[in-house]
Amino acid sequence: RAEKDGIMPVVFSPYFFRLHDCDGGGYSPDAAASRANNFEFAIFWFGGDTRGDVYFQIPASAEPCNLIYHAGLGEVHFSFTTP
Repeated sequence: RAEKDGIMPVVFSPYFFRLHDCDGGGYSPDAAASRANNFEFAIFWFGGDTRGDVYFQIPASAEPCNLIYHAGLGEVHFSFTTP
C-alpha cells in the first residue's frame, strides 16, 4: 500500500521499480503480470492512497536484497532482512 501526502504531484508506476538480488543481479518488473493484477497507474498522483502488486520473475535460487523505486530526482530503496 502506498500513501501520498504533500501538495506536489508525483508519478507512480510499476515500471519504475527494480529488484536486485544479493549477488548483484537486477530484475525489471513483469509488466504483464503487474498490469493484470490491477496495479493502479497514476501519471499525476496528488494524494490519497493506492495499492497494487508488482511482480518480478527471478531465478528460484536468487535471494532478493534490494527493491528500488526510481522517483525522478532520486531513488527509494527498500531492503529485505531475514529474522
